[in-house]
This record gives sequence, C-alpha cells and structure tokens, in this order.
Amino acid sequence: MGVNRDKPHLWKAGTAGSVDMYNEWFINFAPEAFRNTRIRTTKTVEQTLKATGNLTDIRTAILMEEGKLPPRMSEQELENQIEQISLVIEKIADPDIFVWLNGEQKPTR
Repeated sequence: MGVNRDKPHLWKAGTAGSVDMYNEWFINFAPEAFRNTRIRTTKTVEQTLKATGNLTDIRTAILMEEGKLPPRMSEQELENQIEQISLVIEKIADPDIFVWLNGEQKPTR
C-alpha cells in the first residue's frame, strides 16, 4: 500500500509541496532557463485559454488552429487524439482553479 493511499486529504498539500520543492530547485539551478521557459509557456497557456474560451470550448478544430501539433500524424489520427485529450482535460480540470467550469460563474480575466 502507498504511504498516502488511504489519506486523500493530504494529496493536495503533498502535491503542492512537491511542486514548490521542484520549482525552488529549478529556480536555484537554472534561473534564466526557468524564466525563459515560464514566459514562453505562460504565453502558450494564455493563447490556449483564449482560444478555448477559458476551457469552456475545447474542440479539435480550435486546438488544430494553434499549429503546434505533431506533423507526423495523419489528420484523422490527429483529430482522434485531440478529441481524447480534450475529454481528459475536461475531466481533470481543477474546479478550485477553473471555478467557471461548473457553469455558475464566468471567468473574470
């Protein structure tokens, strides 16, 4: 049995602690790389959030428009894979972060 398998109330804090520890290590050992990657990734995430209406409209066509998808797949296979990814995103999007996904609120920014 895993150490915290029977303690789901610890998972969120444990995950946050792990992410913080990794981020601290990364910042200490690669500040410029971290900064450049964060800036580039932030822009990509922001563009994707805008394109998908803050994850309220995740469709294959929208994600394919971004032009950052593997060129080695056939278009049909790519569409199938994006559809599967979209379903996973919809299922795992954290409602504590994306509070508007439950339909009760609209994104404020």
